[in-house]
Amino acid sequence: MSGQWPWPRRKIAKLIGILSDAGVHVVAFDIGFLDPAAREVVAALEKVEERLAQMEIGSDDLIRFLDDLEYQSDNDQVLSDAMRESKTK
Repeated sequence: MSGQWPWPRRKIAKLIGILSDAGVHVVAFDIGFLDPAAREVVAALEKVEERLAQMEIGSDDLIRFLDDLEYQSDNDQVLSDAMRESKTK
């Protein structure tokens, strides 16, 4: 079966963090993350940043805010970071 699993990768990342914090030693998944997560929001934020740069608009705070939104919207990156930062094996 292809396509996105019913749980968003952000929810799985949160679960990994909760299990890691609870002292779980091993987390395993019997699913494959074969298809990339949808990136429409990330793409839209990238366009906003490009447009702001073209218009020479944007404070450092605004750019950091947009970068943070972009990161939080990238579910593949959030899941990857959760796995890497986990205390589990």
